[in-house]
Amino acid sequence: MRNALILLPVALIAGCARPADSSGEPYTEEAISSPMVVLPKEPNAPVQVREPAVVSASTPQLAYDYTYGFLLPASDTERMAKHHQAMCEGAGVAQCQVLNASTNANPEAGSVRVEVNLRATPQWLKKFENSLKGDLKSYKARITQQTVTSEDLSLEIIDSEARLKNKMALRDRLQAIIRQSPGKIAELIEAETQLSQVQADIDSLSSSLAVMRKRVATSHLTLTYDSHVQSAAPSAFAPLTEALGQVVYTLMASLGFLVICVAAALPFAVVLCPLGWWGFTLWRKRKLARTPAHEK
Repeated sequence: MRNALILLPVALIAGCARPADSSGEPYTEEAISSPMVVLPKEPNAPVQVREPAVVSASTPQLAYDYTYGFLLPASDTERMAKHHQAMCEGAGVAQCQVLNASTNANPEAGSVRVEVNLRATPQWLKKFENSLKGDLKSYKARITQQTVTSEDLSLEIIDSEARLKNKMALRDRLQAIIRQSPGKIAELIEAETQLSQVQADIDSLSSSLAVMRKRVATSHLTLTYDSHVQSAAPSAFAPLTEALGQVVYTLMASLGFLVICVAAALPFAVVLCPLGWWGFTLWRKRKLARTPAHEK
């Protein structure tokens, strides 16, 4: 009785299922992945055959990277960087996004370096370029680097779109097989496993396409701000000061050499002095022993 209850759900599933193929071969991706065959949604309906979609090359899909380098006084370096960062944030995330910003300062040298990375639309980029002339004048800056590079993503986008379309068609066929043409339990499980893998591929391709399309729709912008240190005018006493400095350096170098010589000879003196004193004492005793008594 217990065995009958356990087998009852399986029997119901098998009874509701019509065999899709009298050969009993399991469903495989190769057997159903042809894009020209469309399985019918209604039972006993004819199978539709369609021509494969032709993916044509569109206009070039270019991803642009802009780089700007600025040189300006140290006091205005961070101010100019924060001004451009505020421009981006004020436009909203739909127009411009701040990816990251970093500041490196060297107080001893009095130098500051700020780097800001943005991703912006062509409209915001045009506005930024139009405002550069006034910003350079306001912050006493000048452009030291300006480069534009591009990467053509057309082939990658077309290839990904074609693969995504084929994967989605395969997913639909797998769903139709599971829904309308169930066979054995093992065949259904295999079809569902393939459907799960195909859905994972679709999600991955969709994410990649979204990233590439965003790179085409927006541009990456790298802004680098470097400060320059203003050197003071040379003093009239500079030659004399430099000469006195060289004299002091020479005296200290000579004194240091003497200290090194003493330090190097000290270990030998610690060992050789006792040995010399012991040898001298021994020699003196032997000399006294050989001297006649009337000479002592």
